[in-house]
Amino acid sequence: MTYDTYYMVVYILLLEYVSSEYRTLMANVPIMVFLTVGLCVMPWLAVYIAHWSYFALAMHVPQLITILFIWSVPESARWLLSQGKVDQTVSIIRKAAKINKKNLDPSVVDEFTMYGQKQAEGRKQTVSLLDLVRTPVLRKRFIALCIMWMVVILAYDAHIRNTENIGPNQFITFTIVGAVEFPADLLTMITLEKLGRRHSIVWSLILSGVVCLVIAMVPPALFSPLVLFPCPPDALFCPPAAYSLTVLVLEVAGRFLITMSMNVAQQYPVEVLPTVARAQGSGAIHTMGYLSVFLSPYIIYLSKIGFAVPFVILGLVSIAGGLVSVVLPETLNQDLPDTLVDGETFYTGQSCCYNPCGRSYRHTKQEEKSGNELCIKSEI
Repeated sequence: MTYDTYYMVVYILLLEYVSSEYRTLMANVPIMVFLTVGLCVMPWLAVYIAHWSYFALAMHVPQLITILFIWSVPESARWLLSQGKVDQTVSIIRKAAKINKKNLDPSVVDEFTMYGQKQAEGRKQTVSLLDLVRTPVLRKRFIALCIMWMVVILAYDAHIRNTENIGPNQFITFTIVGAVEFPADLLTMITLEKLGRRHSIVWSLILSGVVCLVIAMVPPALFSPLVLFPCPPDALFCPPAAYSLTVLVLEVAGRFLITMSMNVAQQYPVEVLPTVARAQGSGAIHTMGYLSVFLSPYIIYLSKIGFAVPFVILGLVSIAGGLVSVVLPETLNQDLPDTLVDGETFYTGQSCCYNPCGRSYRHTKQEEKSGNELCIKSEI
């Protein structure tokens, strides 16, 4: 959970600093590259080290390097402005402009400062996590986000743990399934921009669930003829059983789809929750998710009862999560909500079947931000 905490802090900072048209790119490219490489290398690093305690050290000690970034990563200008800290906001913007070799028009900075001070007068409030459940719209969306993330992280973790049940060599299987991250992340970026956030999460979860149910219905007769790798009973890395290529292909497809869901589910709360409660809300959502992960090993262990049991459970849970996600608003090309009022009124009139590809909707950005904010963005 420590890893997830600092990962989400940097993730939120990144998305709060980029404009809406670049959020998908910035949120997914680092995951697509570094996570894919890490997942493909990790099983062979475990083979090379061959000791669980040394392997754990190899995985966690490098994380100490992140302490060095405390002094180099700037605070969120959007959050500072929402807290009425206008001077600090302007200071960070000046630093960003200097790094980007841009000249800030003093008159624009003065207008922005006056605008920020005026807005801060009405925003001086102490916001807690409870504020996300006080009003009906935010409450519905917050609960839906919690359920969505609990389903996604449970299914994702279960797919990872289930590698030992779908292939004779769990190291090879883990590498193959890990390599799926790259094309899945690439397709996620395309669907997020073409289909929108809601359609991407709904259909990827539902299809992932359908694939799991299909795996559960694979006839046992297919398990023997389609052995992927011969595996003698005394092999070091192979359990003494025959495994179906059919099941492996379907599992890779399921992992592909749940990876897409994972990427969308990470980005969605950042775009739905208002700035004043974004970090608290995201933290609570991820905490709920990790509570659900505790069930993952037990679900996979149910394969002792029957091979199909874990897949039936994961399939039904994934489909249910996809249906719950229908109530979330579409956030494609929309500015991030800043205040609780913004979060409550953010696309409240949007229907569940709304398709952002069906018509142009850039003009519906929430109440069009002040011209002062747009000017300061163009300057840096």
